[in-house]
Amino acid sequence: MEENTNTQQQQPKKESLLDKAEVAVDKLSIKAEEVWDKLEQEAEEVWKKAKDSELTDKAKKRFEELKAEAKILFEKAKSGEMADVAKEKFETLKGEAKDLFEKARSGELAGKAREKFDTLKEEAKDLWTKVVGKLSGEESHKTTPPPGTPE
Repeated sequence: MEENTNTQQQQPKKESLLDKAEVAVDKLSIKAEEVWDKLEQEAEEVWKKAKDSELTDKAKKRFEELKAEAKILFEKAKSGEMADVAKEKFETLKGEAKDLFEKARSGELAGKAREKFDTLKEEAKDLWTKVVGKLSGEESHKTTPPPGTPE
């Protein structure tokens, strides 16, 4: 009986220790969660700052490149170089347009278009004949009974 009494007295002590341990674990868990949230927030802020800095550097570099290109174009425009290039391109296009207009007026383009149309028409006709022939061949195979089959 004495053992029984000791066991009963030890049980409340054990429960009391378990309760204390549980409370301590809960406190540690809450503290760990707070620390984790703070760490996560700080890491996110650092990442944003790094990203913003990187994008700023890229934007600054690109701006400098564009500024240099703009300066070169401005200098060329001032010197008349761009005007000469544009005038040359305009003259080339004007010549090509004139040639096309002359060909259209003389009927040369119409003749070429007619030749191409006739060629395509013949190719389409040949293709149609082949398709019909193949379909007719398949149809005759379907309607002709295999040899040795009673009719």
